[in-house]
Amino acid sequence: MPKSLTAEEVERLIRSLGQQGRSMRQADAIVRCALDLGLRGGEIARLSLDDIAWQAGTLVLRHTKGRREDMLPLQPPEKTS
Repeated sequence: MPKSLTAEEVERLIRSLGQQGRSMRQADAIVRCALDLGLRGGEIARLSLDDIAWQAGTLVLRHTKGRREDMLPLQPPEKTS
């Protein structure tokens, strides 16, 4: 299994985002957490809504690989025209 995606594979993955449906929005969020924030699969799986400070624009990672809490900035959503 490859350790990372090629640039072409990442672009293809990004182009596939934004489809209709609840499960597709969840998939989009998982992909964005991995691509934009560099989160590992286990870190993504352990996220809860309580970890997101919407007003502050931050995400708190608890139980990281280094056994510490990390605060990450959330990126604003991309605007579509």
